[in-house]
Amino acid sequence: MRFTFDEQQQELAEVARSFFVSGAPMDQVDAGPEAARKAWGHAVEALGVHLLGVPEEFGGVGGVVGLAAVLEQAGRVLYPAPLLTSVGYANGLLAALGGVAHKVLRDVAESGRAAAVVEDPAVRLEGDTVIGTAAAVVDAELADDLLVIADGAVVHVDASEVRMEPREGVDPSRRAARVAFPDVLGTVLARDAGEAVTLARRRAQALAAVEAVGGMRATLDSVVEHVSTRQQFGVPVGSFQAVQHRAVDMLLELDRATAGAYHAAWCVDAEPETLAWAAPLALVTAASGYGSVARAAIQLFGGIGFTWEHPAHRHFRRSVALASQFGTADQQLDAVHAAVGAIRPESVAQESTY
Repeated sequence: MRFTFDEQQQELAEVARSFFVSGAPMDQVDAGPEAARKAWGHAVEALGVHLLGVPEEFGGVGGVVGLAAVLEQAGRVLYPAPLLTSVGYANGLLAALGGVAHKVLRDVAESGRAAAVVEDPAVRLEGDTVIGTAAAVVDAELADDLLVIADGAVVHVDASEVRMEPREGVDPSRRAARVAFPDVLGTVLARDAGEAVTLARRRAQALAAVEAVGGMRATLDSVVEHVSTRQQFGVPVGSFQAVQHRAVDMLLELDRATAGAYHAAWCVDAEPETLAWAAPLALVTAASGYGSVARAAIQLFGGIGFTWEHPAHRHFRRSVALASQFGTADQQLDAVHAAVGAIRPESVAQESTY
């Protein structure tokens, strides 16, 4: 497969890059929830991010590949707004559920509200009442709506009805909170939502992989610029073979991650049945590669790479967070093995015949 953006997707990516580069200084990405809310509002107003990847019948625009192009650019600057959690995961879950969930999705598209998904076995559903406490919900503090996955159902809860306590995480640019549900009455969107949840999670995994690609690309670009200008013994350090080999290894990691991430994003709309293996494979590849690239960058930047003020550690922190946001690497690989093992050999043979 040869994958390239069409004209509209390319233009969207360029507009997004210009927006994020000018509107997201690196020293503001972990400035706290108020700054993140402003970032979300700015992205909604300027880019209409809340509409991306939402089906047109609900007021949205473009497909998932277009959303992926924007998320890659957001990943380059570690944009602090809840793009992955709200637009990538929550909106995908609402679209997959159908029924009354589509009304909620339409309301979200019209209002620009942010949503977060709550997944914790300690949270349960009794009738229409949500009970329990979720230990850590990413971007919960920024959400207006919560989609609670409990006992096989999905429940819509107003975020103002719950109690939240901020939690310190490895990635300060993507905050989490402890969310307590003191017998909160919600709107049950679906009682048997297993298939929809699985599809939405795979969609989010694919988009998380694309976000990681953005971070990898920005990190590699900054390293290449640094080793091309930093001099030792009267020559750029990039002229040393050991540094060149390290940079090539980083480029290979980026190429592998890019191929897998955009293939998975394309599958969301074109071949959703392929997501069972494409999405977790893309995420584990991208998250692992992102971590390798960020670690190499910290070393290649020398002494400044180890400082708090330098952005290298922020990308490393984001790589760690993405690697565990949708399960461990072993869990992702187990999902890949199970999906590939379920493919019938004769169907593979037929598809491979030219």
